[in-house]
Amino acid sequence: MIDTPMLQDIFFTCLLPLLGILCTYGIAFMRKKVKELQDNVDNKMFSKYSDMLMGIVETCVIATNQTYVDELREQGHFGPEEHDIAYHKTFDAIKELMSEEMTTVLNEVYKDIDFYISQLIQEQVNVIKAVRA
Repeated sequence: MIDTPMLQDIFFTCLLPLLGILCTYGIAFMRKKVKELQDNVDNKMFSKYSDMLMGIVETCVIATNQTYVDELREQGHFGPEEHDIAYHKTFDAIKELMSEEMTTVLNEVYKDIDFYISQLIQEQVNVIKAVRA
């Protein structure tokens, strides 16, 4: 019979670091694909706005973590409902910071900018989780 504490030890020593590595490679892959899109489009404005969006997403996710998520986690009150609230706070902040021109230019390439922003939010959240682990 397998010992449960032994399984936990295996998980924390082997699988958890592997998760961080996989997140890192996933992020690198996504950035590579964005770079390929930028090269294919060959549009300086797209490159500028794409880089700006990455910065906005990183800033907003970190801000939401510092002002909302961390406090709730310390109190032990961060459940699915609070997760949704945090996501929407972040998403709304990102959309508020994006200009109309930025949205239009990025939407020409990504087709569904809201979906792309959602993916970037999740990516950034995973990075933060991996760094904290």
